[in-house]
Amino acid sequence: MPRTSLHDYAAEYGLSWIDDPSNADIALRRNFLRHSVLPSIETGMPQARVALARLAGHAAEAAQLLDELAELDAATWTVEGELRCRAFVELPPHRARNLLRRVLALHALRMPDAARLEEMLRQLSGGGRPEIRHEGYIITRRQGRLIIEATSPEDRPAS
Repeated sequence: MPRTSLHDYAAEYGLSWIDDPSNADIALRRNFLRHSVLPSIETGMPQARVALARLAGHAAEAAQLLDELAELDAATWTVEGELRCRAFVELPPHRARNLLRRVLALHALRMPDAARLEEMLRQLSGGGRPEIRHEGYIITRRQGRLIIEATSPEDRPAS
C-alpha cells in the first residue's frame, strides 16, 4: 500500500502517525529492499509494486491450498490418531514433502532446509527404525506410524 494512502487514511480517521526509526535502517533486509532494490526496479518497471502485491496474494492463496491438501492427505493416512509412514512412499514426492512440512508445523517445529527435509523423508519411508533429531524432538517410525517425541529438556534448543 502506498505511503500516501496510509497517511490519507490516518488523517481521515484522526489517527496519529508514529514513525518507527528502524524503518530507515537499510542493514535490515526488508528496508534494504524497500529503499534500495525496489526503487531501482521501479525505474524500468513502474508497476512493480502492483505486480509484487498481486504475486503475494497468489502465493498466500497457494499456501492455503497446500495446507488444505496436506489436511486431506493427513486425514487419508491417519489411523487412530497416528500418521502412517506409508504415505511418504505412496504419495508423489511433492505431496509427501508438503505433508511432512504440515506435521512439523503442527508440532511448532522450525522448517528444515530442502536437503534436510528430503533426508527426513528418505529415512521415514525406508526400512528400519530411523531416529531423526530435530529441534529438541526425535522423529521416528514405529509399527509403520510416524512418532514425534520430545527429547529431554537439556537437549532442546533455547527459545
